[in-house]
Amino acid sequence: MLTTVKKLAAIVLLLLLLFNLAGYKLWFYYVQEQSDAQLVSNLDRQLYNNQDLITLQIPLSLPYQTDQKDFERVDGEIKLNGQVYKYVMRKVQQGKLIVLCLPDRAKTRLETAKDDFFKLTNSLQAGTPVKKSANSNTLSLSNLLSEFDTQGQNWLLKPFIKTIKYTNSPNKVNYATRSLQPLDQPPEMFMM
Repeated sequence: MLTTVKKLAAIVLLLLLLFNLAGYKLWFYYVQEQSDAQLVSNLDRQLYNNQDLITLQIPLSLPYQTDQKDFERVDGEIKLNGQVYKYVMRKVQQGKLIVLCLPDRAKTRLETAKDDFFKLTNSLQAGTPVKKSANSNTLSLSNLLSEFDTQGQNWLLKPFIKTIKYTNSPNKVNYATRSLQPLDQPPEMFMM
């Protein structure tokens, strides 16, 4: 009887360790995929408020660009200032890519919850000093890393788009990017 209890406790602790290592990442991935599928389904059936749409205008520098008269349905997402936006429709007009986006508040909440859970389970609370007792001689991984980590936890990657300009409308965003110059002449093809 005692050996079965020990085996059961070992199995439970092993499952808890496996969940801590990778299980919660898989769980959050599954929940985000379900949320994305639900939102895409609602977008396909046009179950959204047009007042919530945000317009992104991105300048294009492509030769022989043709303007589109109507918007076309498109899938995708972009993350700006910590908020996730889902693409709804797009069109090319007057050398600009115009994308209508809808804020995805559910995915933003899930990503925030995932980050908070990661910080909680791995004891990486930013700004919380580690308390040491006077007679404590134990080493921990967080103490060891905090002594040698001079940059802290600022692992933010700089976005590709350097400047953001807000237009007069609160729902319009204009992205100024570096334009690409077209090649002068295409390469020649050699026939043998």
